[in-house]
Amino acid sequence: MPGNRARYEQALSRGHSYSWDQQWKEAAVQFETAISEFPEEPAPYAGMGMAALELGQLADALENYKFAARYSRGDVIYLRQVADVQERMGRLGEAGQTYMAIGEIHLRRSAMDQAVDNWHRAARLAPQLLGAHQRLARYYTQQGQVRPAIREYLAIARLYQARDQNEKAMQTCRAALNLDPRNPDVLTAIELIQHGEQIFDEIEDGPPRTLDIDLFTATQGRDGGLDGAAEDLDWQSPLEEVDSPVHDA
Repeated sequence: MPGNRARYEQALSRGHSYSWDQQWKEAAVQFETAISEFPEEPAPYAGMGMAALELGQLADALENYKFAARYSRGDVIYLRQVADVQERMGRLGEAGQTYMAIGEIHLRRSAMDQAVDNWHRAARLAPQLLGAHQRLARYYTQQGQVRPAIREYLAIARLYQARDQNEKAMQTCRAALNLDPRNPDVLTAIELIQHGEQIFDEIEDGPPRTLDIDLFTATQGRDGGLDGAAEDLDWQSPLEEVDSPVHDA
C-alpha cells in the first residue's frame, strides 16, 4: 500500500535540516519516519547512514548505506559510502569487493579512468581478489603498458598457485612472457612453478572472494547488469575467470 508522500517529503526535509545542524539523533528520527512511509526509497537510508556514522554507529551506518545502494539500483555514490564504512571497520576484503563492483559499473559506462582507479583500490585493499588483477592486466595490456601488465599477471599467477591451480599459473606467466619474452621476473616465476615452488608469498592465500551481492540485486535494470562488463574490453585474455558481480534472483 502506497505511503503518504507529503509526510515522507516533510520528514526527509526535516531530516536533512537536522543533519545540516548536526543534530544527528533528531535527524535519524525523521529519516525513520520517511522510511516508514516509503521503505524502498534510497534517500532516507542514506540520511540514516550519515547520522549513524556521525554518532559512531558504524554497523548501523553500513546497513543503511547498503539499503541506499540497493534501492538506488547500485548508485555509485552510495556504493562509495558502503566501501568507506567497510574500510573504517577494517573489513578490507569487503571494501575491496565493493570497489571492484564500482569499477565494473564505470566500465559499463566507458569511464575507464574511474574504473581503473577503483580496481586499483580493490587490489590494494583485497590483494587476493582475482578479478581486480585480471581487469588491470587486461587494461594495461590494451594500453601497451608492459611493466604494470606484467606486475598484474604475476599477481594473478600467485593467486592461482595459492589455489593449487599451477596450470593456470603457468598459462598466466606465458601470457606475460608474450609481452616481454626476456623479462627476468616472469622467467623466474616459470622456473619456480616448474619446480613446485611458490613464486612469491606477499599475497594472502585463501579461496576466491565473492561480492556481498545483496547490494546489487537491482542494478540489472539500470545498467544492463554487471556480468557482461568484460565484453567492453576488446582484447581477449587467456584468463577466463573474473570475480565479477553475479545477480541473485
